[in-house]
Amino acid sequence: MECKKAVRWLGGRLKETRWEKVGDDREFDEEGVKRSAGTSGGEGREAEGYGLDVNLRHRLGLARLNLGDVDEARVSGDLILCLSGVGAVIWDP
Repeated sequence: MECKKAVRWLGGRLKETRWEKVGDDREFDEEGVKRSAGTSGGEGREAEGYGLDVNLRHRLGLARLNLGDVDEARVSGDLILCLSGVGAVIWDP
């Protein structure tokens, strides 16, 4: 996704290409969050805490939803709800 590259560029991390191999957005999860190997093709790698502005996280979630990646869109949605103090919502499609 080009928006992920743009965020890396803005953060001075454009050379961090290892994130291109990871099929999800764990790069922008909160520090210490570890996803399981089954989450969007990830390999159990722990997030490095490159947080993302809530508005950008919202747009990233919408982009994932438009791409049909519902699971990853849910991760973004749940994080936004947690940041707003509402808490995670259980999604049951």
